[in-house]
Amino acid sequence: MIGGNSASFIQEFDTFNPYYGPGVPISSTTAICIAYYNITLDEPGRVMVNDKAMQVMGYTQIDKNATLTVQAQYNWHGAGVAVSPSLPAPYFPSRPSIAWIRELGAENSTQAVNGISIPGPVYGRFVRESNPNVSDNVILSDCGAGILQVTYRTKIRATEDSSIGVLPVDPQPGEELWRFITSLDVYKC
Repeated sequence: MIGGNSASFIQEFDTFNPYYGPGVPISSTTAICIAYYNITLDEPGRVMVNDKAMQVMGYTQIDKNATLTVQAQYNWHGAGVAVSPSLPAPYFPSRPSIAWIRELGAENSTQAVNGISIPGPVYGRFVRESNPNVSDNVILSDCGAGILQVTYRTKIRATEDSSIGVLPVDPQPGEELWRFITSLDVYKC
């Protein structure tokens, strides 16, 4: 249950780094997890997801010829409203109202995406935050919230075609923890 007007939405994984072992092409490295959350409210309301920056904390070992891409894709099951903040930052309110969403002419959609690209070299823990003004969009549930599907993805891309994985140094216990944080905001129906 969400009792207030705003909350952080946090998902943790013990490890979520794409596999890149000896002889494995960097282009073949992907990790995907699909999670379903039943979001309920104490009072009638709608839930907006992803209207602030996404923060990602994780662990990776990539060299200077590689980039780690991290993405979270949000989908409400049933009808939803997606809003694309294509307007310059001063015109995209930090706490958009339902009236503002309607005024913008939001189209019916059930998907919002937030992503971060992290260029190498990175050897160990990292913390990165997306720019809230370049999020693909935010997504608003129907009245009463519902089932939120989140697809988490990580992928390593190489800048050189011949790049292959190497045997990484073993991390310390607990060092490989990944955490995705975004926002949930509740609005009256």
